[in-house]
Amino acid sequence: MIPALRRGYPDLFAVISLPARLRVYALEYELRALASVRKRHNNDQVALQAITQRIHDTLDDTFPAFT
Repeated sequence: MIPALRRGYPDLFAVISLPARLRVYALEYELRALASVRKRHNNDQVALQAITQRIHDTLDDTFPAFT
């Protein structure tokens, strides 16, 4: 998947702090998902739990990073 991302989004990989940038993109995705569940999916509890856990994982120090 990373080679496809690198080809499709070269600017993403041209930054000094790639892990920080990927974290921001992950959070943006999850926050949009959270808004969607709340507005369009009747606050589905299973979906809310999954999204909330992914947000916590993204904010955790162990978030995947490239070194």
